[in-house]
Amino acid sequence: MLIFLALAFSGFVILVAGAFMGHDHEHDAHFDHDAGHDHDAGHGEPTVSIFSLKVVGAFLMAFGCGGAGARGYNWGFLESSLIGLGLGFCLGGFMYLLLRMLYSQQSDSLVATDQAVGASGVVTVEIGPSSVGSVNINLAGQSRTYLARSAKGTSIPKGTEITVVRTNGSELVVEAVAAPAPGNNEPR
Repeated sequence: MLIFLALAFSGFVILVAGAFMGHDHEHDAHFDHDAGHDHDAGHGEPTVSIFSLKVVGAFLMAFGCGGAGARGYNWGFLESSLIGLGLGFCLGGFMYLLLRMLYSQQSDSLVATDQAVGASGVVTVEIGPSSVGSVNINLAGQSRTYLARSAKGTSIPKGTEITVVRTNGSELVVEAVAAPAPGNNEPR
């Protein structure tokens, strides 16, 4: 009976540690390097494995408790182990389904910089001939501010409407669409 109790305790420790220590699911990875390479490993969908620490911890805890309970009723080791396996698969399966349901409810608010290509916006901080300025564009239904450079290497004053022609890492490369109206240098 002691071995079953030790397994139940170990499973409990793993389950609690997994709950407090964080995410053991396959993570949703978005990398935005300065070289302009955007990657989306796993297509942005968080997943959980049957070998997740939380699932394995739940299995061990149920296996140990079921085996210890059966041994408490003086059942043999084989019967106790089979009861433990049955309960372990039930609780481990339930934990897997629960985690899968929870992870499917997560949303992703990350927008890759290359999605800005073709978007239009307004210069909010003047872009110098060889310096960085700031632009405000509407992307994925949200107003976003990015650092930007001029595609032609010319100065683009504040308030000028722009179009994003490409990205350079996390910076946008833009072209002026229309000059700002006289006396109107505020972003729209």
